[in-house]
Amino acid sequence: MMEELHRLDLEQGEALTKLYVRLGNELAMSDECLKQVALEESKRDQLLIGVWNLPEGSTKESLLEKSGTLIAGLKENRVKVLLTLKSSVWNTSNTLKKLHEKRNTIRAEALLQEEITED
Repeated sequence: MMEELHRLDLEQGEALTKLYVRLGNELAMSDECLKQVALEESKRDQLLIGVWNLPEGSTKESLLEKSGTLIAGLKENRVKVLLTLKSSVWNTSNTLKKLHEKRNTIRAEALLQEEITED
């Protein structure tokens, strides 16, 4: 029984460590998407007020459209990353719950076995 409980403890630790790593990675990816959105919005604002000369053969409208498409794509990617983060948390929560239930089952079986041997 003790070996089985120890194995469950190790599995819980592993699940939490994996979650910690994934959260760090996914939060960093989310922050990077947000930074890219901010930079692209800054470029768009600079274009609107005329800080830069337009590249040859392009119009302000076409550049704004491209910028808007890029921003929308970055925001969509950020949402996907956040959904992945949410999924990571839920999956880990479910894993920990299952491991806790196994622990309770093992303990209950051990107590039952102990009672049987006492009688």
